[in-house]
Amino acid sequence: MLDTSTNVTCGGGRLYQLKYVRSDQVYFCPISSDPTRSPDAVPLPLLSSPTNGYNLSYHFSPHWTRPNAGAAYSATNPGIPAYPKLSQYKSGRALLVEYLYTVSMASHRQGNAAGWNLAFADGHVVTAYSIEATNALNTMGGTNNSWRRFDDVCDMLEAVATGRNPKTNPRTGVTLPASGWDSFRVHPSGEY
Repeated sequence: MLDTSTNVTCGGGRLYQLKYVRSDQVYFCPISSDPTRSPDAVPLPLLSSPTNGYNLSYHFSPHWTRPNAGAAYSATNPGIPAYPKLSQYKSGRALLVEYLYTVSMASHRQGNAAGWNLAFADGHVVTAYSIEATNALNTMGGTNNSWRRFDDVCDMLEAVATGRNPKTNPRTGVTLPASGWDSFRVHPSGEY
């Protein structure tokens, strides 16, 4: 929401700053199991404290690429949004994903499967319960702020939410490894 080193807003913080979203409450899941991701844990109104990065319940615009996807991240090859405009979002790609870090932080359960809310550009929301995503997160010990891990689990949840096979790479059709995630995939901008 806020890069405290530069005081620049990003993701949902940008929407708040530009007054597209005016309510503080929409950034927090009312049944979140993580007490650090609640309105009581941050200074309100949002963005009022330049030293608080603001832990929110949701990832906004969670799809990234690089100008040169085959090259490593650098100052000249930074991460950029895969969909800079809402009209560019592809069907089946989530605009917003509930906080995705570990299974224990998931706010929803259905049997052994954890679930996360996903909102899509057309306005509909789905709670995706996925034993594949649950098992992958448990196996890898969480996303641990790794973009590749987050992206792979997000792909699984998007597959479940749209009725596709969560064990298959959505862009190539290749079955994911037995571990449940493809930790070395890099998405070129045209791949989305």
